[in-house]
Amino acid sequence: MAIQIDREATPSQQSRIENQSMASIDEETAVRKNPVDDDLDAVRKLHSKYGSKFVPVRSSQFPTCEVFLCGTIHVSNFSTRMVEDAIQSLCPRVVVIELCPDRAESLGVDENPSQSITLAEVVSVAWKDRNIVTLGTGMLMWMQGKAARLLGNKLGGELHAAAKEAHKVGAMVVLGDRLYDVSIQRIFDKLGLLEKLKAAVFMVWEVLTMSLSGMRDYISKSDKDDDFVQDEIQRFTKYFPGLSDIIISERDEYLAQSILEVMRELSLQ
Repeated sequence: MAIQIDREATPSQQSRIENQSMASIDEETAVRKNPVDDDLDAVRKLHSKYGSKFVPVRSSQFPTCEVFLCGTIHVSNFSTRMVEDAIQSLCPRVVVIELCPDRAESLGVDENPSQSITLAEVVSVAWKDRNIVTLGTGMLMWMQGKAARLLGNKLGGELHAAAKEAHKVGAMVVLGDRLYDVSIQRIFDKLGLLEKLKAAVFMVWEVLTMSLSGMRDYISKSDKDDDFVQDEIQRFTKYFPGLSDIIISERDEYLAQSILEVMRELSLQ
C-alpha cells in the first residue's frame, strides 16, 4: 500500500498519471478499481469526506499494491487534514510525497525558511550569483511563502504532516519529485523569449496584487470546487503552454514513475 501526496492535483491530472505514465510500461496497466475489502470502509469514508481529491488507483501489473492519490495545495489546511486523515486511516507501508531531496530539510523544521525570506533578499542573492535561475527559484519560494503568511498557514504543511504521520504508522517516506533546480532550469532552457517575458510579467502582477481576501477566496474554491481547479489549469495551460508542460505534465510523469518504482519494489517483497 502506498499513498502519493501530490500538489494541486485534480482528477484530470490523476487520470493522466494513471493513463499516460503507467502506460509507459504497459498500455493496459493503469485501471482504476475499488481497493480490497479490508480497506473498503476506510476508503469510502475518506472519499465521502474529501471527494475526488482522494482517489484509489490499482494497477493490473502490480495487483498486490494499492495507491491512494491525495490532491493537495501547499498552503491549504484542508489538504493537511486530508493527508493526516488518510495516513491515520489506511496505515500505508509507503508514503510518496511531492518533494525532492534538495528540499527534504523543510520536513524537519517547524518554521519554513521560505516563509520568512524577503523579496529584497531574493533579488540580492540572485544579483550576487548573477543567475536568473536563482532569481526564478527565489521568486517562486517567496510568493508561496507570502501566500502562506497571508493565510496564517504553514507552507508545505501537508508534506510535513505526511512525513510526521508516516513515522507514526511506521511507513517509509519516499521523496518522489524531480529536483527543484532541474525544473527551474528546464523553464529557462525550454521557454522562448516571449513566454519568458509573459511569465515574468505574470509573476510581477501576482506579487503586486496578492491579497488576503483574494488568497482566501482562491484556496476556498480550490478546496471545494474541482471544476474551478480544472478551469484554472486549463487557463494556465492556454496562456503558458510551455510552462505548463514543464511544471505540470513533466513532473506528473516523474511522480508517476516514482510511484511505479515503489509498486515494483513492494511487489517483489
